[in-house]
Amino acid sequence: MEQQKNETIQESAADGSVQQAIRNRLEEKRSASRSRKKSILIAAAAVVMAFLLVYVFFGIAVVSGDSMQPTYEEGDLLIFSRTSGHYEQGDVVLIRTEDGQEVIKRIVAVPGESLYIDGRTGIVFIDGQELEENYTQGRTDRENSIDYPVRLQDDEYFVLGDNRDHSLDSREYGPVTADQIIGKVLITFRKSN
Repeated sequence: MEQQKNETIQESAADGSVQQAIRNRLEEKRSASRSRKKSILIAAAAVVMAFLLVYVFFGIAVVSGDSMQPTYEEGDLLIFSRTSGHYEQGDVVLIRTEDGQEVIKRIVAVPGESLYIDGRTGIVFIDGQELEENYTQGRTDRENSIDYPVRLQDDEYFVLGDNRDHSLDSREYGPVTADQIIGKVLITFRKSN
């Protein structure tokens, strides 16, 4: 009888060990599953954040052409803010022209200002004061399609390329509206030569 009792105790102990091993294995699987789910959630959150940063708050553009030389060169990578909404004279912005092209230009006059380009000297005047421009290349010629002086309305900006001899800008197509401005350039990465 005593032997039978010992065998029962040993069987119970063996059953308990097996059950504990099964419970431990199930807990390991649950823990691994929770860890995988957590990793997937973290990766999904990172993708959503990257999407928001690149497509909602910021954007990336590549310079094409020479209209902004010497400041920007063809192939330069630009990071721009889509959320600025407030633009000042001197800001470089990415705009969408009436024909759908995306180009970068410099704001030289803001809403409420009056712009005049002297046809003889090529000097730009804002509200009667000569605009100091140490970033330009070439001469700022007037185009006959625009009547000067240009008085900008509440949501209009006058934009010019820095390379004045090779830029299609507000001298040709007139002021741009705030709705046409996609964003303000924040950072430039120069293409290595």
